[in-house]
Amino acid sequence: MTRASLPDKFRSSVLKTPRLVAKVVFDDTVERIITGVLPDRPRLLNVVFPLRPDFSINFSIPCDFTEREAERLSNFAKTLFLEEGYL
Repeated sequence: MTRASLPDKFRSSVLKTPRLVAKVVFDDTVERIITGVLPDRPRLLNVVFPLRPDFSINFSIPCDFTEREAERLSNFAKTLFLEEGYL
């Protein structure tokens, strides 16, 4: 790959940085950075909550889970109990 074939934005920023000395191995990752095509960020976070020694709860939450949503979820969880002796 020649310098002239690189995007203008890359040449005018990275390649003009004073005292920048690096040997960059051109691979798929570098190409994605140069072209601006980056992999999608994960949208879900898988959570495992150990409720009891012999029982865990598996669920997913969005990666941008907010404090307000966490509070709503905890309020919902508070309603899920069964009275002792119910079953």
